[in-house]
Amino acid sequence: MSVLTRAMASARPDVVRQLTDVDRRLRRPLALTARIGFVAAEPRSGCSTVAGGVARTAATRRSGRVLAVNMSVTAASVAQMVGCAGPARSTPEADEARRAATCAAAATAGLERSPAGVYCLDLHEQPAAGVSSTVRWWSALGPAARFFDVVVTDWGYRTGEDLAAVVASSRVVAVTARADREGMQRAVDLAAACVPLGVHPVVVLVDVAADRTPGIRAAVAAAPVPTVLVPHDAAVARGRRPGLGVDLALLASTAAALDALGATSADAGRGGERS
Repeated sequence: MSVLTRAMASARPDVVRQLTDVDRRLRRPLALTARIGFVAAEPRSGCSTVAGGVARTAATRRSGRVLAVNMSVTAASVAQMVGCAGPARSTPEADEARRAATCAAAATAGLERSPAGVYCLDLHEQPAAGVSSTVRWWSALGPAARFFDVVVTDWGYRTGEDLAAVVASSRVVAVTARADREGMQRAVDLAAACVPLGVHPVVVLVDVAADRTPGIRAAVAAAPVPTVLVPHDAAVARGRRPGLGVDLALLASTAAALDALGATSADAGRGGERS
């Protein structure tokens, strides 16, 4: 039984309408590949967990191919979060073949795939001297990204100085932080820095340790950028499947990212998208 089916089975009519709207937003056609870059405004804020959840959600709710790319140097990996059993690493030869791909079969050749159907590519190892993270991402994937409906990249913890690398490979940037006042401020500040760089940001606040400060829901509702709150779930810390509350928050996060992609496309129509 899917997340939406489980939720709708016991939901009130108004909640059913909200879930139906989320499902519509998740399934809508995309003119271009949705490249969603996840970046943590602070360490240990659930960036890889949320990125993996969004990748799984996209793979289960959409018909196109979904790719999860790990650029984070932390122990957690978005590939692990989507259930990828293999190392999902690449080689220079595989990178070259992928960049030259002229069909989906060539673009996905050699990639590990999770049980949920998410293709995985782990690029977390530091690039060679003089090679930036941006160059590493493009050298391993490049134009082959067009063969995927959604590409989710986990960049891990980054400061504002590193934001250019995230933006260069993303059409939407999702900023994660802990669900408290300080975390939200960091996330909103980092999200605001994305706007002049030509992408529409979203913020995902994660109640990592069940210590969410009172009033955070009201703050989320009044946030100046689209913001989603992911509730605490002890099962996640134990590596188990999250409960319905987290699943619904991941649905909302995915929908918010695709909504932001639509806003970016609208700006492009007005000549506002970066080249």
